[in-house]
Amino acid sequence: MTHSEGILGPWKQMWKCNTPTKVKCFTWLVSKRACLTQEKLKRRGFQIVSRCFCHEKEETNNHLFLHCRITVQVWHMVLSISQEP
Repeated sequence: MTHSEGILGPWKQMWKCNTPTKVKCFTWLVSKRACLTQEKLKRRGFQIVSRCFCHEKEETNNHLFLHCRITVQVWHMVLSISQEP
């Protein structure tokens, strides 16, 4: 397997799965760190206070979607619902 196949392989499978298109697109944006977070707005020159809604860290893609304590609680809730019989 080449380097490009390793990167593109999972995405090819994701686009084929039976998931709503908006979920696929959002997942792709998050993985590419392309979501319009406060961090991105600051880079574009907007004058804002960059704080996540947890008020603990700056709002970046990594923090907002992976490390924020509120997001982690939401992920646990979603995963527990999806595993119920």
